[in-house]
Amino acid sequence: MREEEELRLATEAVQFAREREEEAEKQRKRKEYNKSLNAEAAQLAFQQELTKAFTFSYMQLMHTLGLKASAQKPYESESRLYRS
Repeated sequence: MREEEELRLATEAVQFAREREEEAEKQRKRKEYNKSLNAEAAQLAFQQELTKAFTFSYMQLMHTLGLKASAQKPYESESRLYRS
């Protein structure tokens, strides 16, 4: 009877250890996912900030050099810079 109880307790301990390992792995994956998601969001925000500045300076440079930047008209707020 005592051996059966010890075997049952050992089995439960192994099962409990597996469950804790699985939970720890899930938490690790969740943290890794959140970290990558935050990094991607920060990168996209940074790129969007650069895009406006780059576009403005690029269009201004092209105008200064007398080159046609693209077939599209510049933004309405910037159009006054490109009038001849």
